[in-house]
Amino acid sequence: PLLWVAAVTLWMMDASFNVSMEPFRAFVADQLPVQQRAAGYAMQTFFIGVGAVVASILPWLLAQLGFDNTAARGMVPETVRYSFYAGAAVLLLSMLWTV
Repeated sequence: PLLWVAAVTLWMMDASFNVSMEPFRAFVADQLPVQQRAAGYAMQTFFIGVGAVVASILPWLLAQLGFDNTAARGMVPETVRYSFYAGAAVLLLSMLWTV
């Protein structure tokens, strides 16, 4: 049963990523001429990768800066919460900038 829960959770996560990313992919196709689309998709992929690396480093970096990296049972550490808030702010600002 636990394997099925993990598989369904992974499926839901993959579907949510695809639903959230598809408008951005379509935006590149809508805004760029045909001859620039490959470069546009390459830049988009590059920045997605950079964002993933920064997002994975941010909790560690915040811990190095003195934020609490531990939490009581059932709670989320400050480093993870603030990293999530930073990611949400960057996503919101980038959407406001491009749209």
